[in-house]
Amino acid sequence: MTDFENAKRYYESGEKNFNLRKYEVAIADFKKAIEIYPDYVEPHLDIGNFYYYSRKYDEALKYFTRAIEIKPDCSDAYVNRGGTYMELEKYDEAIADFSKAIELNPNFMGTYYNRGSVYIKLEKYDEACADFTKFIEINPDYADAYYARGNCHYELKNYKDALADYLQALDMGIKPSFLLYNAIGNCYKALGENKKADEYHEKAENILF
Repeated sequence: MTDFENAKRYYESGEKNFNLRKYEVAIADFKKAIEIYPDYVEPHLDIGNFYYYSRKYDEALKYFTRAIEIKPDCSDAYVNRGGTYMELEKYDEAIADFSKAIELNPNFMGTYYNRGSVYIKLEKYDEACADFTKFIEINPDYADAYYARGNCHYELKNYKDALADYLQALDMGIKPSFLLYNAIGNCYKALGENKKADEYHEKAENILF
């Protein structure tokens, strides 16, 4: 049996234990697989994901970074590390990783949404809008993407486009909120439709009270 075959046995055992929610046993299996075959990408990713969801972001970074060192074209590793940087509020690093992931896998729609979300935090609304638009091209059925793009248009004072996105999100079943109704009211007000503005501002107030 080769080292890789032996490592794979531990990795597969780790997967089974993870599915059984025996997390400590699973992590021990994954680490044993890495000990036997240090260039095994998958257990690095799985350990990284475990630490990510455990909010141990510094530990997660180590494993995602190692996965990238082993396999520089691993788009999943860049996506996951980008998400970790996001949680750590290291937004420039997150943008770099999401951009690399998109370069490697342009059709991975979630990466556009994630990068767009980071651009919003950096107040780069044009870039964010472009990413949400690309996400919608790939997956036009996700209401939150229209809401997010609407927020970008709103910040850019493109009130007509913002309103269209907000109303589309509502039509698709997004949960109404004070912020959404208030933003719709503000868009109508900016467009000179005061009656509609009052209607949605009243809806916003009714949610609060």
